[in-house]
Amino acid sequence: MNLRLILALLGTSALFACAGDKEVTDDTAPAPDDSAVEGDADADSDSDSDTDSDSDADVTYTSWSGVETFSYDFSLSPGNRECDMIWNTTGTPSTTDCPDCLFAFDVTLTYDSANSVSSDNCSSLAGDLEYSYGYVEDYYGYPAITFAYDYYGTIYWFAFGDAEFDASNDTLKYTSGSYVDYAYSGYYTGYVTYYYTRYYTGDVQLSK
Repeated sequence: MNLRLILALLGTSALFACAGDKEVTDDTAPAPDDSAVEGDADADSDSDSDTDSDSDADVTYTSWSGVETFSYDFSLSPGNRECDMIWNTTGTPSTTDCPDCLFAFDVTLTYDSANSVSSDNCSSLAGDLEYSYGYVEDYYGYPAITFAYDYYGTIYWFAFGDAEFDASNDTLKYTSGSYVDYAYSGYYTGYVTYYYTRYYTGDVQLSK
C-alpha cells in the first residue's frame, strides 16, 4: 500500500470524496410572486450570477515551487536521524478535480540524494515521487494538506497533515507526524528507552 496513504490513515479517520455538494432545496421558502415583471427577474438573475462568478475566480495559482522533507529514527539516541530526506517540489494546477480544495496541484518531488540520508527502512522513498496535493481551509475544523488517492477508479482526497496558508505572500507550509524524539520503553524493547521520530515538513511558494 502507498506509504503516504498509510500515514494518512494513521493520522485521520475522516475522508471525503471529490464530488460536488448536493444541492439543498428550502421547501419552506415562500412561493414566487406571479405578479413580478419577467424582465426584472431576468436582470436580477444575470447580475447576481455574474458577480458571484467573478468573485470566486479572482484567486488562481498557476505554479508551485518548494521543498519537502522526511525524518525518521528509532534508536537509543535522541537527536539521531536514521533517515533525513529532501525533495525539491514543483507543480502545476491539478487535473484531478477537488471542489473542497482552495487550490490543488499535481506535484513532482525530485529526490535530492546528495543532501539526503536514507537507511534500508526508508529505501522505498529514496527516489522521485508524484502526488496530487490540495489545500482545504476547513477539514473538520482545521486547515489541512490533502493528497489524491485512486481507489478502484474513484478519487478520494485524504488529509495528510496540518497546513498553514498565508495569502498575503502566497506561501503554504505543512507538517505531518508529531513524533520527534518521542521516548518509548516497553515490552517490545525489553523496557529499554528508545527514541522515535517520524515527520514530514513542506515549504511552498505559490505563483499566480
